[in-house]
Amino acid sequence: MLYILLKNFTKDNLGVAFLTIFYTSIGFIALAYLRQISLTVILYLLIITIMTDTFAYFLGIKFGKHKLAPEISPKKSVEGAISGLLFGAISGVLFAYFLEVFTYNLFVLIIISILISIISQSGDLIASKFKREVGLKDYSNIFPGHGGVLDRFDSTMFAAVFLMMIVMVF
Repeated sequence: MLYILLKNFTKDNLGVAFLTIFYTSIGFIALAYLRQISLTVILYLLIITIMTDTFAYFLGIKFGKHKLAPEISPKKSVEGAISGLLFGAISGVLFAYFLEVFTYNLFVLIIISILISIISQSGDLIASKFKREVGLKDYSNIFPGHGGVLDRFDSTMFAAVFLMMIVMVF
């Protein structure tokens, strides 16, 4: 209706509105779907995304020498991304394997965990690029210095959509 009624509401504005709606809603829908399966599936996802983010941050600060995407997120490093990938995937595999979260064999579980970690980091970069393009540093200042509430979920929402598709197909 805004596109029809407001003369200065352009197709670009409409595209941004749809992107915003789908970006947030599909991720949370995926989380709700996964929660219906079991709480351990959600915990598996959170372990990977949190461990990926945590180790990427701390080991990136300590050992990071090569910038990953300086124009999007200047503090992220290749070394941090690799560290996050390794620790996130290993944590997820161990959790899922020993708690028998899925019926997948170990090789498939390793591949899924690696992909979730990669998608988690990609989701974080995509959200950072969205913010850069519209001139925002943070989505809000509810959590000062942390990018806001949505920033706590951006990597998890992307990873949740991927895991939901995996669970639905296999």
